[in-house]
Amino acid sequence: MTTHTSGPWAYIDATKVAAMQYAKLCVIKAGDKQIASFSWSDNSPWFPSMDEAQANGRLIAAAPDLLDAAVAFMAIIDPDGDSTDIWAKDMRGAIAKATGSP
Repeated sequence: MTTHTSGPWAYIDATKVAAMQYAKLCVIKAGDKQIASFSWSDNSPWFPSMDEAQANGRLIAAAPDLLDAAVAFMAIIDPDGDSTDIWAKDMRGAIAKATGSP
């Protein structure tokens, strides 16, 4: 299985970058590698608003850190992976979603 691009990932609001100040764009980067980019429109039902797009960008940029924290947490709290508590099932599900595991 292929793994994700290693972090840290950075959120860049293109409206704050002089060369792109008129772009309605957010970019997620890992070093010089672009991971994702997306735009917004405050006047379209098919795009998120600027505030929503920027919040989405920050969440996406935090994804590798959140995954690492979840894996470390589960290794300490549920090392055998056999807890039937709902939080453990949810955490295992989130980790599987992020890693593409069954």
